[in-house]
Amino acid sequence: GSFDSALLTDWAAFAFAASDPGIAKTNLRRYLLTASPALSSVTDYERRAMALMVLGINPYSDTPTNYIAPITASFDGTQIGDASLDNDDIFALFPLLHAGYSASDDIIQKTAAFIVSRQQASGAWDSSVDMTAAAIQALALVPSLPNVSAALTKAENYLRSQQQFNGGFGNSFSTSWALQAIAALNQSTLNWAPSGYNPNDYLASLQQNDGGLEPISSDAQTRVWATEYAIPASLGKTWSSLLQSFSKPTSTTESGGGTVLGTSTSI
Repeated sequence: GSFDSALLTDWAAFAFAASDPGIAKTNLRRYLLTASPALSSVTDYERRAMALMVLGINPYSDTPTNYIAPITASFDGTQIGDASLDNDDIFALFPLLHAGYSASDDIIQKTAAFIVSRQQASGAWDSSVDMTAAAIQALALVPSLPNVSAALTKAENYLRSQQQFNGGFGNSFSTSWALQAIAALNQSTLNWAPSGYNPNDYLASLQQNDGGLEPISSDAQTRVWATEYAIPASLGKTWSSLLQSFSKPTSTTESGGGTVLGTSTSI
């Protein structure tokens, strides 16, 4: 029921949650219930927790590993994981806000504030369409927190400045995440067509006869990964909209503690 790697396996869960393929989703869910992957970075735990939650699996107790505990344990009172990175903070908000935490919790407030503080003057995060789109999805979940609304406006302006004449954002991966950011902003892709083409038009231009994205000549892993991203994106479904929610165990603390896990620049 799994795919080539933990990364491809996890993102397949989002594709299957967005557009149920039947038995393949059942097999993947069965695999995730018993799998014990070798994870080391906090972003690995965040991604796996999200994958579990989109398939209705409790990340606290339904598998051999508690996937929320390593995330909260990486909170240092200001931010999560490596202070030089922001992707580990951005992706923490998705599972935590569906795992019993809310905008009233210190870990959410501080993490959101750290994310906002990392926004560049251009409105981007990391000078990247991908990370800016991810940050929009995350911050859109906590719009009432200080400075979030202004950050979202700046981020939207950055994305608009990066859109190309073909409607895309440079490649299928970035375009898929941008589409989800547009959905998180509650906007129509029809309003993202400066030259008559919107992001979905660009993705459609990349789809091959077998249904997958990226050229047939590309390696299978790249094509699977790109297609996994494109399915929920083209359907206008954000990551958060696909996540199911679970209650926080009474023994779980807000801030966590313990050793900070390693981090990764990919998610």
